[in-house]
Amino acid sequence: MWRFTPSINGEATPERNLETFNNLAVRYLYRAFVDGARNTKLRLERETMKYEERVDVVDSRDEVERRVMLDVLYRSLTPREKPVFELVYLQDLSIEEAANRLGKTRRYVWQVRKEIHEHHQVPDFIDRKRGPMVS
Repeated sequence: MWRFTPSINGEATPERNLETFNNLAVRYLYRAFVDGARNTKLRLERETMKYEERVDVVDSRDEVERRVMLDVLYRSLTPREKPVFELVYLQDLSIEEAANRLGKTRRYVWQVRKEIHEHHQVPDFIDRKRGPMVS
């Protein structure tokens, strides 16, 4: 049976070869692990950036649609309805605050708001927090 013998005059021996191989294997595995983790992190960052860009594009499209809808609605309003629409919907003031700014009664602002709903198609995203029109 063959036996491992220590090196003589710095010659390579099976024990020394095995030790060198093990050291190289540990270094290689560690390096592969670190590189794999780095690559995974970079890939996740790229995917996240792509997702955020897609969300931004969708948001900007929605925003454009909203602005167009608001513009069309605003142009169709009468001169009496425009100031109420601006204050109640665009500036998000309450009925009472809008009445104070316009120098009118709350009933007047409420009535004009009701007319806006009856005569024009108000998009859901505008009137979502105001609730249904109830007399």
